[in-house]
Amino acid sequence: MPCLLAPKALGQQALPETFIDAQPPASTFVPAAYFVFDTDQPLATFECRYALAGNALPAFTPCTNPLVVPDLSAGDWVLEVRAVNGTGAADPSPAVATWEVTLAVPAGTATLLQDGVPFPTLGVEDVAQLNDDVNSFYINPNAASNGTGGILDPFNQLDYALQQLNPADRLILLPGEYSETVILTNDNSMYKAGTANHPIQVIGTPGAVFKPGSSSPEAVFQVELPWWQFQGLEFDFYDPDSSNGEGKPVHAFLTKNSLFSSPTFEYTAADILIDSCKLYDGSKNGISVSQGTKNLKISNCEIYHFRTANTNTEKHGVVIRADTESLSVEGNLIYGNDGDAIQVNGSEANPGNVADQFATDVSIFGNHLHSDIENAVDIKSSRDVDIFDNLIHQYNLVEDGEGVVIHYDAQDISVRRNHIFDCFKGVVINRGKTPGTGVPWPTHPSDITIERNFLDGSVNEPTLVRPRGIQVGDCSLATVVHNITLHWLVPITITDPDQTTSYNPYICANNLIVDPEALVFEIDSADAEDILDGLLVASPTAVSGTIGNETKLYTTWISVPTTPFLNDSYFGDGSATMQNSNICDWILPWPSPTLKDSGVAYPGSTPVPDIGICEH
Repeated sequence: MPCLLAPKALGQQALPETFIDAQPPASTFVPAAYFVFDTDQPLATFECRYALAGNALPAFTPCTNPLVVPDLSAGDWVLEVRAVNGTGAADPSPAVATWEVTLAVPAGTATLLQDGVPFPTLGVEDVAQLNDDVNSFYINPNAASNGTGGILDPFNQLDYALQQLNPADRLILLPGEYSETVILTNDNSMYKAGTANHPIQVIGTPGAVFKPGSSSPEAVFQVELPWWQFQGLEFDFYDPDSSNGEGKPVHAFLTKNSLFSSPTFEYTAADILIDSCKLYDGSKNGISVSQGTKNLKISNCEIYHFRTANTNTEKHGVVIRADTESLSVEGNLIYGNDGDAIQVNGSEANPGNVADQFATDVSIFGNHLHSDIENAVDIKSSRDVDIFDNLIHQYNLVEDGEGVVIHYDAQDISVRRNHIFDCFKGVVINRGKTPGTGVPWPTHPSDITIERNFLDGSVNEPTLVRPRGIQVGDCSLATVVHNITLHWLVPITITDPDQTTSYNPYICANNLIVDPEALVFEIDSADAEDILDGLLVASPTAVSGTIGNETKLYTTWISVPTTPFLNDSYFGDGSATMQNSNICDWILPWPSPTLKDSGVAYPGSTPVPDIGICEH
C-alpha cells in the first residue's frame, strides 16, 4: 500500500531567506527610496518596516516588491524586510538596508562658468532653496503606465518625461533599462532650456542603465540647449547581436549648435555639465563635443572600451571638435579605447571647413588616462589648451603610442605637472600631415610649453625600449624647462628639419635627466648651440649627444649629499658650473639612482634652486 505522510509532515516548509537586490546608495539627495527584494521561495510575500536611525522600528507590515518609500526627511534611515512563506512563517533574520538622505545636490553641480559667473551653489546650506525651487520628477521604465512623474506614479517614457521639464526641474531615473535616444532641441518647442540660476537636471540612481535600441539619432543625449546637467548616468553599449564584436554605434552625449534660434535668444549647447557618468563598450566616441559648444564640463566620469572593427578609423573616449570654447575635462578615468583617451581637433579633421575654426580655452586636468591604443591626449589645431596634473601610462600597445602629442596648427599649449610613464614616447610636438594625403600640414605648432613633468620610460615594463621622452620638432616658440626624465633611449630630442632661422628660438633649460640608456639628446637645429642651458644629467658613463651631425661627449654628473656642487654639471662646453645654484632634486649614488624631491634647498647655497620639478 502507498506510504502516507503524517498531516504535520505535509505542512512542513523551510523558513524563507530574504535578499535585497536593489537599494539606495549609501548617501543620496533623493528624498525617496526604491527597493527590489528577492527570496528563495518564489511564492513568498514580503513585510517591511523602516525608520530614522536611532528611532524604534514599527511593527512589520506587508509591502510591495518593488517598494517605493516616499517623502523621506534628511537623516540616516534603516529598512528591514522579511519574506513570509505560504504557511505564514517569516524569515527570522530580516535583510537590512541603511542609507543617508542629504537633500543636497551632488558635488560638482556648481562649477560651470558663464562669462565668469559660477553656477549657483546648491549645497547642504541651501536645503531651503532646494526644497522651494527644485521640482523632482521620477521615471521608471518598468512602470505599467506613463504617470504624472511622482515617486508613486512615475513616468515610463524618457522622451515624454524630458519634455515636461522646466528650469529648476530635476528628473530622477529609477533603476531599470532605458532604450530611448533623444535630441534636446528647441526647433519644435518640445524641450526647454535651463537658466543660470535654475538649470535642468537629469540624474541617475544605481541600477538605471541606458542600453539604446537604435543608432538614430547618433547619441543617447544629443544636447542643443543650454543649462542642462547630467549626473550619475550609466551607458552600456554592448551589442550581443554584433557579428564583429562592435558595440552599439551611439555616443553617450553629443553636444552641438541647434539649427533653431529665436529673435531674442540663440539656442546652443552651452553651460552643460556631464558628471559622474559611466559609459562603455560602444563603437562611436564616448562623448563628442561638437561645433558651437561653449562652457561645458566633463568631470568624474569613467569612459572605456569604445572601439570599431574598421581598421581605417578609431574611436576615442572624449572628442572636442572645432569652433568650441571654454571646456573642461577633469577628474575622469578613461582607458581601453582604440583611439585616444582625449582628442582636441580643429579644421584639419574636417577638410573644407573654414581654416580658422579651432577649439579654444580647453582645460584637461586631474585625469587618469591609460591603455588606449593610440595616445592619451592628442592636441590638433586648437588654441589655449592647458594639460596639467594628469596621470598617464601604458601607451605602448602600438608603435608611436604617446602620452601627449601636439601637432597641426596648435598654438598656446601648456603641458605641465603631469606624471607620464610606460609610454612609447612621452611628449611629442610635430607638424602633422594633411588627412587623406600624407602631405605635411602647411603650418606648425607654436608657443608650446613643456614644464615640470615627470616622465619615466620604464616603470612596470623595464625591458621595453622607449625611444623619446620629450620630442620637439617642426615648432616655434617651444619651451622645455624643469622636467625630469628617466629611462628613455633619448630623453630630449629637438629638431628643426628645415635648418632655417624662420623658427623662433627654443628654450631648453633646467631639466634633470636620469639614467639615459644611450644618447641624452639629439639636437638638429639652426640655433642648436643656444638652446642647451641648465640640463642636468646623471649617468654611469660619459654622456653622448649630437648637435647637427657632430657627436659630443659630456662628463658624468652624479650628486651625493656630501658633494652637492660639481663643475661640468650642466650640458655645455665644460666651462659651465653650478657655483651659484643648489639642487632640490638629486640623485643618490649609482647603480641604483633614486629620485628624491626634497622640497627644501641644499643648505648654504643661493639662490634658491629651480632644477627639475621641485618648486619653491
